Amino acid sequence: MTRRRRGAASAEETTPGEPGAGAQGSPAEGVAGSGLSTRLLVLMAVGAGMSAANTYYVQPLLDTLSHDFGVGSGIAGLVTTFGQVGYVLGLALIVPAGARSVRPPTVAPGARGRGQT
Repeated sequence: MTRRRRGAASAEETTPGEPGAGAQGSPAEGVAGSGLSTRLLVLMAVGAGMSAANTYYVQPLLDTLSHDFGVGSGIAGLVTTFGQVGYVLGLALIVPAGARSVRPPTVAPGARGRGQT
């Protein structure tokens, strides 16, 4: 069972080539017409959450690290600080660069032109 967005046209109300045209309930429609399946969306959300949480995993070990390496707790705290700074720099610099790069087509090269008369 699929849910329609408010104001979205059904497959019967559109003609081929118009936005919203296609079979209702197709797996490509996904969540709110975004093209993502629910399973993929959950997987991406869990991955993003674990990635963000990764910057905090070392905090319970800071006391042990400072004792083992013979440094003060302030210096050991820099481990977490540098990890968080690296995470922010990655978000600020690497993610936008990936969005600007040229992406390969999503259609397989041999599939173009098939099915056309």
